Amino acid sequence: IYIFATSFINLIKPFALRYGISLQASALAAHIAIIANISIAYAFIYCIKKIDAENMTLKTQIKNMLDYVGSTKLLTKQEYEERKTMLIKAMQRRKEKGFEIFFSIKNINFKIRDTVFDRLTYYALKNFRNDYDLVGKLDDYCFSVLLQNTDDHGMNIALKRYFDMVGNHMDLSKEDIETKITPIDYTEKTKEEPVFS
Repeated sequence: IYIFATSFINLIKPFALRYGISLQASALAAHIAIIANISIAYAFIYCIKKIDAENMTLKTQIKNMLDYVGSTKLLTKQEYEERKTMLIKAMQRRKEKGFEIFFSIKNINFKIRDTVFDRLTYYALKNFRNDYDLVGKLDDYCFSVLLQNTDDHGMNIALKRYFDMVGNHMDLSKEDIETKITPIDYTEKTKEEPVFS
């Protein structure tokens, strides 16, 4: 306000005091220059504030994405296979029993498949023991869970808890998800055979 008032006074002053034409022209040019500088400065500050606000929004979104990816521990197929190999060797050495459970949503409508897959893997990571078990993405509509040091009773409890969680939060039932269970048993010398459900 002070700058605009000063500029206005300097514009009126030459006319009020009847300055010469050249002096009036100089005052008018100075006034125009001041207004132009103020306008440019305002536009510059406005753009900086807008960019800064967009940067803050992007930083928040990136942080949320990194937090989500970092906390989910969803493994790629290669990571899953590498860790699975190490875990199975450890299970064999300790003579433990476990299960590998495959989940497929290939029969789900392709329009919602990506969203369904994201939610199912999210609940799998919440339900199964992140510190002991593995959850890996095998392809765009199939993921796998490796349960170690778990017997049939423990596997059934974990699986029931998972499907209950899915049913409570999604419009899906157990029948909508194709499931295949493969026992991994090193407690005795038994042959691994897939169990379908």
